Amino acid sequence: MSVVFAVASGCSADNSLKSAGAAGNFAGDTGGVDVGADDSADAPQPAWFAPRAVVGVVEGVPVLRQLSLQIVDVDLQTVICQIAVPAESGLAASSPDIAAALWLDVTIAPQDGDCAVPPATLGLGIGEIPGDVRAQLGPSGLSDVADSIYGAFSRSPNDATTEVAAFGYAGTPEDLAGDDAATLPPPDGEYVLNPLFLSRLPDGG
Repeated sequence: MSVVFAVASGCSADNSLKSAGAAGNFAGDTGGVDVGADDSADAPQPAWFAPRAVVGVVEGVPVLRQLSLQIVDVDLQTVICQIAVPAESGLAASSPDIAAALWLDVTIAPQDGDCAVPPATLGLGIGEIPGDVRAQLGPSGLSDVADSIYGAFSRSPNDATTEVAAFGYAGTPEDLAGDDAATLPPPDGEYVLNPLFLSRLPDGG
């Protein structure tokens, strides 16, 4: 499944997503992607990241199950590596934005061998799917199930903005099969958060 990545700049006061026009095509996972490969003489330049996560919702409370950060080159296309973040690093918290009904605050400790410096903290949320995310579902083959899935949100205080931004979509396996209309707050289940938009790494990434 292919995924279109565009640059996410953050949400405005009306909770609408704003994105730049640059975009690149990626595989939905690292299969078929030359992670760390450099086809030119230039060394990779980590500049962007995209979260991929699994979040369980148990009695209405989000629990982080898995989280990795795809580190992307300045060219907006080359996936340099993935940084795994321990699940115990995430804690349920109050959402900082009305657009995200469920929220997790994640503390990320850099590890030796990381190909880039990740953000020190990251917020992850699940909520109503914004129009700009909905518009990007076609290349991912999800336009027919857009009404049954959710928006995936993030906030990185190390980024150029501390505002909440929608970075992709979220859903249970049943949601992604188009089981029913999405309702808020999201019911209990296991939600996969997949990226469609990139976020900028902190300076020095």
